[in-house]
Amino acid sequence: MDKKELEIYKLYQKDPFMWLKDMYGLVPQNKGEEFIKGKMISWQQAEIFWAIKEAVNWNWLRQISIKSWHSVGKSVILSYIIIWYMFCFKCKVWLTAPDSQLLFDVLWAEVWSQLNKLPFKDLFDKTSDHLYLKEDRDWRFARCKTGKKENPEALAWLHSDNIMLIWDEASWIPEQIFEAWASNLTWHNYLFILIGNPLRNVGYFYNTFKNKDWRNLSFSTLDSPFGWDYAEKIANQYWIESDEYNRRVLWNFPREDILDDKGYVQLIMESDIKYIHQDESLYWERKILWVDCAWAWKDKSTWVIRDNNKAVIVWYESISDPKSIANKTLTIMKEFWVEDEDVIIDNFWAWANVSMELALLWIRVSPIYVWDSKEMEYKGQKCKNLRAKLFRQAKEWLEWWWLLAYRDYWKELLTIRYKRTLKDEVLIMSKEDMKKAWYSSPDFADAFSMTFYQDITEINDFDYSVQTTWSL
Repeated sequence: MDKKELEIYKLYQKDPFMWLKDMYGLVPQNKGEEFIKGKMISWQQAEIFWAIKEAVNWNWLRQISIKSWHSVGKSVILSYIIIWYMFCFKCKVWLTAPDSQLLFDVLWAEVWSQLNKLPFKDLFDKTSDHLYLKEDRDWRFARCKTGKKENPEALAWLHSDNIMLIWDEASWIPEQIFEAWASNLTWHNYLFILIGNPLRNVGYFYNTFKNKDWRNLSFSTLDSPFGWDYAEKIANQYWIESDEYNRRVLWNFPREDILDDKGYVQLIMESDIKYIHQDESLYWERKILWVDCAWAWKDKSTWVIRDNNKAVIVWYESISDPKSIANKTLTIMKEFWVEDEDVIIDNFWAWANVSMELALLWIRVSPIYVWDSKEMEYKGQKCKNLRAKLFRQAKEWLEWWWLLAYRDYWKELLTIRYKRTLKDEVLIMSKEDMKKAWYSSPDFADAFSMTFYQDITEINDFDYSVQTTWSL
């Protein structure tokens, strides 16, 4: 590469628009300007490119979250971004989505299609899931792989001076995948791009639109040069005020009180949750300790304490056995002055041994079976099982403006869904159905609800003479 070529190469690194014009003859459409297909990228596509340019040049908001449905030309613009990044930087690119057909038949095919239009296409080679520079295939490549929460560690090895992570259909990203990806965001030169339909008002993708560390982009289909026919179709099929039109055309997240496609409604709203943002002393009142034992779905064992007006996550762990749970439970009881009868433990399967371990120390806790399926009532409302009843009580407690000691894990409460059966019973979505819908296991939400198994409306007369503090 001679001096002139090197100068141009450095300009391409700083200005993807210059690269796009020289390689494809495309210029950005200005707002209000007539769109010319084959000569322009839309102004929405240009805003995505501009966000990339700012991130690379000024190290500003390298995490970019894009709400889209149809009509933005996302497959094309992502293809341009990937090819530009691979051409201009020694980098590794990871492209993923929850659905293999979308990933390979649409997005990956578009990358290869756009690359074939370039004069230097012979410098690259492609396999079923890899695109790489022939002369530097180990350090300059793009790979696509379906994202599965069962194998989140697959990304742990992805290290390079320049990394780009792209997730399409980002509404369905499991939390386990994000935790694995986070290890790749410690590198100085990284780009993290999420693009997806605004399907759910919970989860990581939804939360990026409330996080100042993310650059958020969203464009109405009504403003797109590609989308008028689609917008009219949705308006005719539903109606302009419908949630479908709100999501698919205006690209807004669904309302909290809207039924999903399984007939479930969000139980606890974001407005129900109020936090204490500083450490508080535990507690002068009577309190309930719930011990939720992990047993499947990579759950966490959790310890939650609640008194009349506050609830706290005291501890959690991913790997447990009956003896370790009993040991930690005893420690927490003594530290926070919890009476034996106010300790409630899941009595399911092997975890019945936890109660037995404590009984050997003459500690008589209250074992319960969480999945009790007997019909129950709460204030005249029939509930399908114990879990439904306790979540109803938890929601009412939160609506009374009682407080949660701040932890990110409380966001699990927003994932709890319910519906009514034909017998007018409240039914909470099961963990199995939540897993199928790609929700995280609601370990902390379940633990919080179970503290309502005991009634503590009356403050007891126990003399708590020692004030203690909690921490994680």
